[in-house]
Amino acid sequence: TNLLPGESLVLCSDGLPDYATTSPASLSVMLEHAATVPDPSVAARWLVDQANAGGGGDNITVLVARLLSS
Repeated sequence: TNLLPGESLVLCSDGLPDYATTSPASLSVMLEHAATVPDPSVAARWLVDQANAGGGGDNITVLVARLLSS
């Protein structure tokens, strides 16, 4: 699969899905929201904040990368 201009890629540790939400559907909504945040670093911080709000009982690492158009 190729990443197209404007698309985002999220890499994370298990702390994000384990604590940010209780369902895959909710996680999908969170990731879709994060993809709309203009600044990828703000999107990553927001995702970490969601996991911390859910208990944050594990290390939480999130990287959001976005392919810019050339």
